[in-house]
Amino acid sequence: MAAAFVANLIRYKQEAYTPERDIIVALEADEEIGDAMGFGIRWLLAHHRPFIDAEFALNEGGRVGLKAGKPVWNSVQTAEKVFIYYKLELTDRGGHSSLPTKENPIHRLAEALARLSKFSFPFKLNEITRTFFSRAAELENPQTAADMRAITPDLEALSITRLSANPIYNAQMCTTCVATQIQGGMPVNALPQRASATVNCRVLPGESD
Repeated sequence: MAAAFVANLIRYKQEAYTPERDIIVALEADEEIGDAMGFGIRWLLAHHRPFIDAEFALNEGGRVGLKAGKPVWNSVQTAEKVFIYYKLELTDRGGHSSLPTKENPIHRLAEALARLSKFSFPFKLNEITRTFFSRAAELENPQTAADMRAITPDLEALSITRLSANPIYNAQMCTTCVATQIQGGMPVNALPQRASATVNCRVLPGESD
């Protein structure tokens, strides 16, 4: 996407296009962690606010729909999920692997993550996602199109189940939580004293943390 933005600016220059107003492109870092280190948009705001002061901004997030390798639609993202990280951590006194206990942090953490992997948040649609599925149905295969139309008035179970098998459609319909990192144990012959996992959640607009 960054390459596309830059390529468009180069093309505008080559074609001697003169916009009525300035077009500013800001390519910045660490968006996925909220610019926690202050090297991205926070730095620009603190040190170069005039360079990026604009009437409105277009952010990345929409995607292009392809059919038989050809683009058939461009999506526009109007809101974004809130991301939250949770750290799950279990501890025990440890010991030698020849004397295992039921309190093994790795085993207990594995059980918790297995439960998480089987859990699904309830599906929720709003005016925008309903409209998306209604319009996208016009360009999908017959079964997917029928499923998209079936959920427009009401959340119909079978249609939702089939659509949720597609990670992109599933993410549009519900909050998600997934394990993204795991750490635990030290020597191969010792019981672990600690095991932890990071869980990344993406919360639907309108839902509380």
